[in-house]
Amino acid sequence: ALGAAATSRAAATGVTRCTSGRPNCYCKSGRTRAILRYDVNTGETLEEYCSTSDAARKLGVNAPMITHVLSGQMEDAKGHKFRYKVEVPWLNHGGSRPIVEVDWSGRVIREFTSAAHAARVTGLSNGRIGQVCGGKAEHAEGRVFRYVDARVYPCAICGSDHDGGSLLLCDGLQGRCTSTAHVACAGLAAVPDGDWFCAHCAADPSRRTKPAL
Repeated sequence: ALGAAATSRAAATGVTRCTSGRPNCYCKSGRTRAILRYDVNTGETLEEYCSTSDAARKLGVNAPMITHVLSGQMEDAKGHKFRYKVEVPWLNHGGSRPIVEVDWSGRVIREFTSAAHAARVTGLSNGRIGQVCGGKAEHAEGRVFRYVDARVYPCAICGSDHDGGSLLLCDGLQGRCTSTAHVACAGLAAVPDGDWFCAHCAADPSRRTKPAL
């Protein structure tokens, strides 16, 4: 039976057993997170791994590629999709945040307790969903998500959140871009009547329009 410390670690990381069969497997350090390879069409788990290195060795894929898939920076690794087995709150900057799936008009379709919850239900990467919520990606395989509690970030120009009432919120990515700027920092005399876009969104037309799915 697992001891108290081991039980706590297993609950946090999802690693309840070594899948590599190697006596010196990195999962024995307690610093890995179990990952799942899943079917993108059904969301069904195809195989579990105690670490990214174990998955990389068995599938012939570079471990960094798998890490990029888990973080949402890549859609797949040589056709393989991955997600973490469990969500670890202490690795998510203070805990999970409720999210919703919306259509392109902004109408709420479904609610989730976290990106990890949405990933389990939809079969999508929780990292990719988090990127969509944070405005770093337009959509996750055609599906759009956003945080229920909008978080206002400091001015992207001066770096301060002082005088929050004068912070402009970028309208890029269908209002999901997290960039902000004080009216004065943006070089404006007053709050504009129409949409305002940060420099990144202003330079990229795809971030200012509904992307083609």
